[in-house]
Amino acid sequence: MNTYAAAIEYFACDYGSALSHAERLTEMAPDYVWGRYWLALVHGDGGDPFQAVDVLYRLLPDAPGMAIAVGKLAYYAGLAGQPDLSRSMLTRLDEMSRAQYVDPMLYGWCWIGLGDVDKAVEAYEAAYRERSPLFTVVPVDASSLVLSERPAFKDLLSRLRYPATALVP
Repeated sequence: MNTYAAAIEYFACDYGSALSHAERLTEMAPDYVWGRYWLALVHGDGGDPFQAVDVLYRLLPDAPGMAIAVGKLAYYAGLAGQPDLSRSMLTRLDEMSRAQYVDPMLYGWCWIGLGDVDKAVEAYEAAYRERSPLFTVVPVDASSLVLSERPAFKDLLSRLRYPATALVP
């Protein structure tokens, strides 16, 4: 229940409430990787990418196939001024893609963290072609905001039938 509450509050940008639920969840079930994942996102998008990096970095050994955590770690590492870590996560996604499906949107998050919005838009386009389920969160995904003024991204939003004003700051 706390997982869903943390996610709902996170997507509503109520990071204080989301943090409360995520912290409660990680206290109740410290080994539950999804609880730690949401805790990282709340920290990262709530203004503390350093804490997000710490939580995600410690999560990965417990969830080696959790590609979404790798993508977010690369994004937050970029925000925290750790481009080498972001690049190593890009390499990790490439390695993971040899054994499992890796959503192109995750590469987009990596490129956003590294400040290369053109490559990020290319990754989002690839995700669009593959019908990524992660597009359901684009309007409330803080990492996507940096793309909001790009004509190619606006075109992508229109193809998804999302208004350009749908992005939540």
